[in-house]
Order: sequence, then C-alpha cells, then structure tokens
Amino acid sequence: MPRYEVEIEHREDDQVFSYYHGSDMLHFNASLLARLRQQMPNEFRRITLDIGPGEYALVMEHRGIEAPKLEALKPADLREPGYGVFFDDGTFTVIDGHHRLVRRYCAGASQMDFWVCGPEVWRHCLVAYGEEEKQILAEHIPPRVDNPTHLVSRVTLKQDRKHDKED
Repeated sequence: MPRYEVEIEHREDDQVFSYYHGSDMLHFNASLLARLRQQMPNEFRRITLDIGPGEYALVMEHRGIEAPKLEALKPADLREPGYGVFFDDGTFTVIDGHHRLVRRYCAGASQMDFWVCGPEVWRHCLVAYGEEEKQILAEHIPPRVDNPTHLVSRVTLKQDRKHDKED
C-alpha cells in the first residue's frame, strides 16, 4: 500500500456500526470509512453483491432496520454504493448500506454495489470503547450472528479500475 497522509478523525456525529466477528465485537466508524475512501481511493474496490431472499432476511432480522430510516431514503440515496470490509479470513461484511439494501430489494433490485477495503484500511476506523460502554452496547445490539450455512452470497469484483473510482 502506498504511503498516504490522511485525516483519521472520529467525529461526534459519525455513524458507528457494531458487529460481532467471531467472538470479538468490533465497532466500525462507517462515516470515517467513507471519508477515507475520498482520501485513499486506490485502496478501495467496488464490488457488486447479489441480493436475494437470504441476504434480505439476514439484514431484516439482525441489522436493526428502522422504518423511518427506510422511508427517509431518497432515490439518489438508493443509487449510492454501501461500504463493506474484507477480513483476513476471507469473509466479508456490510458496514454501511443495510437500509439501502432493504429498500432496493423491496423495489425489485437483485444487486447492490459496495465500496470495500481490507484490514490495512478499516482498522483505522475501529472505535475503542471502555468496558462500561461495551456492556451498554452489548445489551442493545443483536447477538452474534453466524451467517446461515446455506447463504452463499455472490460478490463480483469490478474489473475496471477507472469505473471503481467513479462515485
């Protein structure tokens, strides 16, 4: 990875997505991830995720989908890619875009694009909480979820790097 000088600032109004990866609860600053893509575009790839009934059900059951947020999405919002991360073990998770995924699926879409990066980038987006904060979060987020073994999501990596850089 080339050397970058980037601003790693966690802001008070940033959106944080808490997620269990294995037995670890990780807290991703999704807003910072989006800012890093602007500062380090070559470190992100654009992928297309096929969304079907399995992906939809997983998101609806375990990702805290709220009706007011669904209703507030405008058509332009629905065209925006989400954000995801790849882990060292080869797994992938969506960090931002769950509400867009649901709205797109309900409107008949079968795919959604995501900007993705690996740990060398997303580790800068982790939020460290104290024990008291962790306990509060653990009580309010869905329990650890293993993707169903029958759910094998199809992800297509965009091959055109020029296209990857487009917003």
